[in-house]
Amino acid sequence: MNKPDKKIKELNIIMIVYTIVILYSLYSSLRRQDYLSREYSFTVAKTIKYEFNKGWKNCIKYKYYVNNKKFEGCLTIDSEKKCSIGKFYKVRFSKIKPDISEIYVNEEIIDSAEISNAGFDFKK
Repeated sequence: MNKPDKKIKELNIIMIVYTIVILYSLYSSLRRQDYLSREYSFTVAKTIKYEFNKGWKNCIKYKYYVNNKKFEGCLTIDSEKKCSIGKFYKVRFSKIKPDISEIYVNEEIIDSAEISNAGFDFKK
């Protein structure tokens, strides 16, 4: 096999891998949205820290409780989404897969009864 043929074969393999990754990402995103749009409920989440999500994007990690079980989520940070650590916000979660959630950082929760009912010890 000469060099140009080998180079073309390598490029084809790389393109196939990239295509598979893109298709899987699209599928995962659509499936996640499907879970959140079918059977869902709302609760309260608390932002807990900033961290790297999968090693390449900054995110704000948050936790919430469903049936006394703790779940965590991560919101990718961008210029339009701002929130503070240690605050409480509304979160939508899938009743089918409660680990799938979406936090609403424009809806801060300050009602101590609502926070306590969501499973948090509320202390001012």
